[in-house]
Amino acid sequence: MNKILVLLKTFFKKKKLKIVLRKERGTCPFYGFAHASGTTKFFDQGGSQCALILKRYVSCRMEGKSDVPDWKKCHLNRARNQKTVEDIMQFSTIFPQEFMPEKNHSWPGMKFKTWVRYVMNNKI
Repeated sequence: MNKILVLLKTFFKKKKLKIVLRKERGTCPFYGFAHASGTTKFFDQGGSQCALILKRYVSCRMEGKSDVPDWKKCHLNRARNQKTVEDIMQFSTIFPQEFMPEKNHSWPGMKFKTWVRYVMNNKI
């Protein structure tokens, strides 16, 4: 078994998070999520929304160009956005469908930085 996958399984087992759905997202932690205005929460929209654009709905520019969403290649992954990204990772909660407990539509979500490690396969 892949060493990264073993590490992820161990990490999520300790945190009592269980992958309940496999979903193709590319390698961008902001892809497919919307920011709930006035909160530190990000909700899975199931579409191509870029959650880093906080004040309005904007689809992923990379996907619009028929590229696979990839945070490392994203035009928003720049020094001018570093503080915003760090704040989101430190203080925000995200609610990905992949981890929503089965038969339970109310859950506390997960720390955004935990989601980033999952999406990026511990590569950041």
